[in-house]
Amino acid sequence: IGLIMAVGNLGPSLTSDPSSVGLYFSHDGGNTWQLVINGYWEFQFIGQGSIIVAIAKSTTEVLLWSCDDGYNWNRTNLTTPISVMGMLTEPGEMALHASVFGYSGEWVLIDLDFRSVANTCSQSQYSPWQQSNQRGDPVCVLGEMVVYQRRSLGVCCLVDQDHTLQINMSSCLCSVDDFECDVGFERPILDGPCVPMEGYKYPPPPPTNCPYGTNYSYTSGYRRISGDRCIATDGDLSQPVEVPCPNNSSSICSSLPGTSTAVPGTSTSDPGTSTSVPGTSTPVPGTSTSAPGTTSGPGTTSGPGTSTSVPGTSTSVPGTSTSV
Repeated sequence: IGLIMAVGNLGPSLTSDPSSVGLYFSHDGGNTWQLVINGYWEFQFIGQGSIIVAIAKSTTEVLLWSCDDGYNWNRTNLTTPISVMGMLTEPGEMALHASVFGYSGEWVLIDLDFRSVANTCSQSQYSPWQQSNQRGDPVCVLGEMVVYQRRSLGVCCLVDQDHTLQINMSSCLCSVDDFECDVGFERPILDGPCVPMEGYKYPPPPPTNCPYGTNYSYTSGYRRISGDRCIATDGDLSQPVEVPCPNNSSSICSSLPGTSTAVPGTSTSDPGTSTSVPGTSTPVPGTSTSAPGTTSGPGTTSGPGTSTSVPGTSTSVPGTSTSV
């Protein structure tokens, strides 16, 4: 737990120069690194990190191994020089065996057994550990703060296969570190906000089928990192943006049997119904806007029957009269 090994080099970019490449070790989850030895190396953790095995990726007869988290390294000579191709362990890193394979006139596989190099760890040889930042402050990883019990640094013993590593876990509140950019978005600046990539239309237009009075949604530009278990209290950055559908009724004309819809400057009627627009008049049989013998407007008089008059317009139906 918290132990990392890597082959690389110091500097802003990787190099293939063997004199600049080395095997590095971290005891604190990657906050700090120490150079173990120069050159390209194959390495493996075995026995739940009890033993670290390393061998140069070249023609060699020397094997390095450590049982105290890389603080001290032991040398073991192989029976014959071998052009190393790689190193294998059993799945799960539980076993205390490692195998080196390569070529020495013919293909060779060498099995390494470390079961007798140390005793099983006692309870007093373990200590609590949790991931922290470079200031030493505990940090959340994937939305959780976990305390582990690992072998104390610098102690040479074999971790029991039944040993419980995790001893305490608590959930963390979500932060921007718990989210990554969604498809079509990027972070131009490290730790900066997710912004649309060049050529990506955002926000997108509403869908074709978007009835007025309902809502549609689109991505916020963020998505939660897979496996993250943080608790969102002040809003989840990955929640979609929800907006109402626009009102497009002014550009849509629809009618149903027995009803009519008027557009300015036009009129539509069905038997028994009528619809009017400004500037026109429509009579309704059996009704009147003026009483018999009264005047409907300047210079007009209506007689018995039903009539409606508007200055400058006239409309009549059978049995009615309108005069201007």
